[in-house]
Amino acid sequence: LISDERLTKIESLVTANLNEDGAPAKGGIGAVNARVYAVKAHRNRLLDVARETYKENVGDIFQLNRTLSEEHELPFVLVYQETGFVYTLKKTDLEGELPPGFTNVSVKKGKWVFTSMDLQKMNARMKDALDETLMLSDA
Repeated sequence: LISDERLTKIESLVTANLNEDGAPAKGGIGAVNARVYAVKAHRNRLLDVARETYKENVGDIFQLNRTLSEEHELPFVLVYQETGFVYTLKKTDLEGELPPGFTNVSVKKGKWVFTSMDLQKMNARMKDALDETLMLSDA
């Protein structure tokens, strides 16, 4: 059984198509990215396009975070959850209330957790690109 030539063929197909450094991460955006980039580039043109769209969407989300952090002079941190990214801010970094325009505000473990309409829209676009990428990866 160990010397079965079918196993050699399976191994060559796996190594030809999957990234060797694509070890699964333990959660968060790292785990998502491990799945997104598991299949090597240039194996499926549509997959490459979907991955690029996903990458741009995530980049746009991080840029929005930088812009809002600078605008409000507050150190917002993005955290990835199953529903997408949310902002967090240590309670000690804010005197008073959050600036207007933020929604779904709650407090967890000494941090404000919240979102905005722009972030929710960007999360929806990212989720669409992610779903497309994962569907094409499985094909």
